Amino acid sequence: MSYLQAMVAVDTFDRLADRVERLLSHGRPMAMSRRYTWTQEPPELYAGQTVRRTHRWSSGDQGGLSVVLEPGIACFEFAYHGPATSKHEWARFHAAKADSPIFGERRRNMTCVAIYGDGEYPLWDDRIVIQEWNDDGVCDERVIVFDNTKKGSNR
Repeated sequence: MSYLQAMVAVDTFDRLADRVERLLSHGRPMAMSRRYTWTQEPPELYAGQTVRRTHRWSSGDQGGLSVVLEPGIACFEFAYHGPATSKHEWARFHAAKADSPIFGERRRNMTCVAIYGDGEYPLWDDRIVIQEWNDDGVCDERVIVFDNTKKGSNR
């Protein structure tokens, strides 16, 4: 199993986006869960999704990948803003806390992506995990898994 985990930054974005696009290229149905890690609520689950479109964009020192799913009720994306490298983003990640009652101690404005599988062949345990902390220090976690029951998949 190939595994890639990286902070989304100017020097890691293309490698992350390429790997995600390869995982999506097999046309497999997927499910996505979404939760805010600071709540005790169960995650939202979007099953039976397929890719409607992907859009990779860049402008100066910003770029991102957006994936819109069908039937149109879910999407996921990740982006970088500014010239910071992954080394800088990892330092910010480790210097802050995932959850803290003190606002200034929280992780803010950063995204970590973990990709299980290289996308060359569809495998049963392929998945994408995106953890995105917003300006308020709230983590929005999305987990995307693939349905390999389709004929010809490698189970």
